[in-house]
Amino acid sequence: MGTLILLGTLEPEQPQLEIRGVWVESSSLISQAKIDETLNRMDRGHFNVVNALVFEQGYSSWNSQLTEMSPDIESGFDPLQYLTEEAHKRGIQVHTWLIVGPVGLWDGEKGPVLTNHPEWALQNSCGGTFKNWLDLSQDEVRHFWCDIVSEIVQNYSVDGIHLDYIRYPGKKWGYNSQSLNRYTEAHIDQNLLLKPTLPLYNLFEGNPLAEVTTADVLAEFDNKVPAVVLNQYGQGDVLLFNWYMTPCETQAAQEMVERAFEFLDKERTYVYYAPETVDIYGWDPFHSIWTWMNNMNESYWLEAEWFEPDPDGVVVFPYTYYLNEEAVLKLEKHVKAGGAAIFLDGPVFAMKFPELRDIIGMNAVGDYFWGTYTLTPVKEHDIIPRGEEYSITQVKRTEKGYDQFRKDQVTETVKQIRTCLPDTVLTAAVFHNKQSADYVLQDWYSWMDYLDYAMPMAYVSELEELEEDLNEWERALGLDQILPGLSVVLEEIKLCKKRSQRCHIVQFRKHGR
Repeated sequence: MGTLILLGTLEPEQPQLEIRGVWVESSSLISQAKIDETLNRMDRGHFNVVNALVFEQGYSSWNSQLTEMSPDIESGFDPLQYLTEEAHKRGIQVHTWLIVGPVGLWDGEKGPVLTNHPEWALQNSCGGTFKNWLDLSQDEVRHFWCDIVSEIVQNYSVDGIHLDYIRYPGKKWGYNSQSLNRYTEAHIDQNLLLKPTLPLYNLFEGNPLAEVTTADVLAEFDNKVPAVVLNQYGQGDVLLFNWYMTPCETQAAQEMVERAFEFLDKERTYVYYAPETVDIYGWDPFHSIWTWMNNMNESYWLEAEWFEPDPDGVVVFPYTYYLNEEAVLKLEKHVKAGGAAIFLDGPVFAMKFPELRDIIGMNAVGDYFWGTYTLTPVKEHDIIPRGEEYSITQVKRTEKGYDQFRKDQVTETVKQIRTCLPDTVLTAAVFHNKQSADYVLQDWYSWMDYLDYAMPMAYVSELEELEEDLNEWERALGLDQILPGLSVVLEEIKLCKKRSQRCHIVQFRKHGR
């Protein structure tokens, strides 16, 4: 599968050349035969740069003293050594492609780096760890990356280093105690960031239910949407968190779920699998809640055909927008008999069943919402953690400052890697504009003193979007150090060449998986 990238020379002081590069994944480097096959294909296509993925999932594709070599590589074989020797014989440059943040296995497990150094893993505000992602704010992690790139350039005749995934996975990560303590040294209340109690101000999204009939509203949003709703039905209780609650979106959310289990006081936890919902919205949302519930209580997978009343059981319904009639009637029997249920987000397309409306104690479907709201207690209840009330201005100022603090940690990592590579071309793949980069705390506009080139991933579908990106780059940085990655659209290539005469077409084809 091909993409197109526009590049100038990768040697700033040399005359400009048209660089024709191939991105090669690690599966094409596991043997001499695989590398020969790749180089032969490059020769036939007249390519002159290979960008080789030599560090993935925490494994190296060279003889490293710092981490383990990939188990897929033939015993006794050093792929990077062979690749550099053979590529240079053919006049092909070798740039090593390194995946910086996610150093664990793609299935979420730790991999060799985080197995040896579990303390290097990212944390969220609830203390949970991102098993396969490094915390780039830690000095030890930066030293590790300096050692990695130094080992490569000192032992192999590579022509450049390319950094990928040098960022956070999202804003909910980066809450290890070291970072929090450094940021809050200036007498900033950590609770403004961790949000352990209500009232709290946060980004919320929901497919809510409306028109309360028999339920009690324990908390509500400032748009008057009921947020936490508890209904007694028969001998049991049904609790609705009336928004798209995600694992540890705030400490208060985590606390409310934990308190809910304590309040309901059941021996068994079930997570309901609704194929009608999963078929439409996918597996990942369900799986994230299944994992979350299992981390709190041993949980059982439940489907309609196995659904029998359990007075000592609580059934969790994760984003279950569709329920069939059989499941609704079994839920009714379960709750009447003394069992409990917890809904995360409203079962909006199942509210056509009167039995479900009675079970939840609400009568209608509300309007979808997304935005920043204040979640406020309405009643005193064991499920609701109450605490100090902060102004929205306080919260916004603190969050903005902590976002910038975390961006600065990534920037410092790039800076330190550059210090370890004074004479080697250094490039990085980055999000395509400032807005998208902000979501992953990647302030790459401030990296240009440390990079030779930034490679924005401008995989846009419309020509107007590329024009906007080009305008933004030109206003903020100029285009001399920008090498944009493009989707395979001829008009995009023409536009980029028109805007910058330094652009030269490079076709990158992925080999391997």
